[in-house]
Amino acid sequence: MGWRAARNLLLTGLFFKLLGDYMAVREFRIAGALFALFGIGVGIVSLFEALRNECHAKLYADMFLWSITPWGIWTTARQLRAEIKGRKRAVADIKHYRPGLVVIPPFRGCWYVVNGGVTRDTSHSWELVGQRFAYDLVRVEDSSKLENPCSYKQLDEWATYGSEVVAVADGIVVDVSDGMKDNPVGRIPLSVKEILGNYVVIDHGGVYSLYAHLKNGSVSVRPGERIKAGAVIGLAGNSGMSSCPHLHFQLMDRGDFYDAVSLPVLMRYTAEGKNCEKYPLKNEIVCGFHSP
Repeated sequence: MGWRAARNLLLTGLFFKLLGDYMAVREFRIAGALFALFGIGVGIVSLFEALRNECHAKLYADMFLWSITPWGIWTTARQLRAEIKGRKRAVADIKHYRPGLVVIPPFRGCWYVVNGGVTRDTSHSWELVGQRFAYDLVRVEDSSKLENPCSYKQLDEWATYGSEVVAVADGIVVDVSDGMKDNPVGRIPLSVKEILGNYVVIDHGGVYSLYAHLKNGSVSVRPGERIKAGAVIGLAGNSGMSSCPHLHFQLMDRGDFYDAVSLPVLMRYTAEGKNCEKYPLKNEIVCGFHSP
């Protein structure tokens, strides 16, 4: 979506501006200003496009109003801090990356990759190193609803909502959060204080997996619990910074989302009837891996 690109450009601009001030490098300040101006332009264009669609217009308004709440400003500050600290650790090119973990899909059945990949064109949010290799996923049955989600206002109309979410590898649960209400479809309430919503983080020996926007009251694991690959940890929902039911999944180098950089996700799964081991890409249908 355009708002995502605008946000990323503005954050990148702010990053270069602060770096330029810190290092007293004029060229960095200029680069920051250019990124920010481009981000504002993309935001304006996206806003006009959104206004043509009532559903999108309401969502954009919600997100803008949320961004200027105290917790919205605090969240942006935490993400910016993570960007500055994580730039040197971020994976820039998967050709030079050696995965420390191969995972199974975080779900059962077949799901559609809404956002996610390992290139700038397919990435969830390339300029945000904390979410560069993240994935937004919905059940295949819901992929056609994404163009106009407000036509399906009841959460139960979405096959994704309430679907089981499973651990992608053996590990130890290190962090969970539950109790946040699921959002109405197409809206982001101003009361959302955690963009991840209800979530689970699992340590797989130095590589961490994050499962976010889970259904209220569905988290079934606790910190310190040892868990096996494929075990149910919760249900997909619509909590946090989520306008329609989906699963946000990513691997990280640290257990704190606001202090981590995301890592490429090498996954074993079935695509077009064939077993494979690779990095899932945007618009791909990913099914649970089946042994020959």
